[in-house]
Amino acid sequence: MWDEKKEKNRGEEKKAESFIIVGEDWPPFEYEEGGQLKGIDVEILRKCFSRAGIPFEIRLYPWARAEMMAKNGEADAVISVSYNREREGYLDYSEDQKEFAATGKWPQRYLWASEYVFFCRRPLADKIRFSSYENLAEQGYRIGIVRGYTYNAKFRAAPLKKIETADICQGFRALEEGQYDLFPADRTVGKATLKKLGLTDKIEMIPGEMFKKPYLLSLCTRSSWPEKQQVMEKIYGELTRLRESDEYAEIVNRYVH
Repeated sequence: MWDEKKEKNRGEEKKAESFIIVGEDWPPFEYEEGGQLKGIDVEILRKCFSRAGIPFEIRLYPWARAEMMAKNGEADAVISVSYNREREGYLDYSEDQKEFAATGKWPQRYLWASEYVFFCRRPLADKIRFSSYENLAEQGYRIGIVRGYTYNAKFRAAPLKKIETADICQGFRALEEGQYDLFPADRTVGKATLKKLGLTDKIEMIPGEMFKKPYLLSLCTRSSWPEKQQVMEKIYGELTRLRESDEYAEIVNRYVH
């Protein structure tokens, strides 16, 4: 059983050695398999931190726990997190990352680009077409959402019947069981998660993009890491150089086919 006090003590001891990054299991970007940490972001950040000469560690938890660690200063950064005004209380964002929410202008500093779509059970795939949130609301579709996810402003404001679930894996299982009709997820993460759960023959994407947004590596405001802003400058600098080289595409191609 997880012991919060022991975990916090271990975290404080480890923080003296490594820059702690927390997030959730999101294949193919960051996930655990066979006791090993794998994924696109994992490989990319290993290269970036190594070249910057900074020791680091990625820890994956359910999102609610990772978020709480960020709020409490038990982590130095969060992986694969998007901008939301409410998160400014515990995460640091650059001005261009904030601007994206208002203007849609893509920021210079981002970890990866996300495209959200709806998933549904296979028997409904030929019946549901996404043209607008209003249309889905009129048809009375039930929408599953992960507790704590921000999605985007338009989706959050839409008059849809939304049913919360704990995480993406539980979300897809509940969708397969018929607890709701549609479940939004990043296209790539959704496909990888369905494969992991053995549900690729039961759940499909429906046509129509919901929205796109950048996912970030965001610094925790309460991090006690020395010169933490300089760390982020170094890592994003290495990430930009990596993205401009063949190495970035080679890493992505190993996970996305």
